Amino acid sequence: MGFTSRPRKRRVLDEDGVFGIRNCYGADSSIVVKEGFMEFDDLKRPGGTTGGLIEFFIGLAMAIAGGYMLISRVVVTSGFWNWGGYNSFGLSLVPLIFGIGFVFFNGKSVIGWILIFASVIIIGSGILMNLQIYFEPTSLFNTIVMLVLFAGGLGLIGRAVMAHD
Repeated sequence: MGFTSRPRKRRVLDEDGVFGIRNCYGADSSIVVKEGFMEFDDLKRPGGTTGGLIEFFIGLAMAIAGGYMLISRVVVTSGFWNWGGYNSFGLSLVPLIFGIGFVFFNGKSVIGWILIFASVIIIGSGILMNLQIYFEPTSLFNTIVMLVLFAGGLGLIGRAVMAHD
């Protein structure tokens, strides 16, 4: 049986709201206060400032609602890969096919891994470059509500984490 003479210690909150270390072994039950621990009142304030917790959650709800309404009106479509007037997606697969062949032949083939990496980059960038993003037609009132909710929510979050009276 491995009994150690070292006392076990645990973190506790004393009557002043300060975290300390309590000795759990032996007759000494004194609390040794360590510097740098968080005070209990810091848990009540966002970011450890004098800002308001209610402001933070109202701002968070506003920003989420406005962001969702704004993003739900966006349409993303894709076009064809054109290079010189021809569809060129198949051409971007050629280095990938050769790279996979080299890696299956020899798993340590540096050229094979470079070809695979380069073709994945080419295919990914080709997809991103051919995306077309549109904002669906909506009324001016709805657009203003979306932007006010989103920007106002971010403003309230910023205000809540800043110190104020």
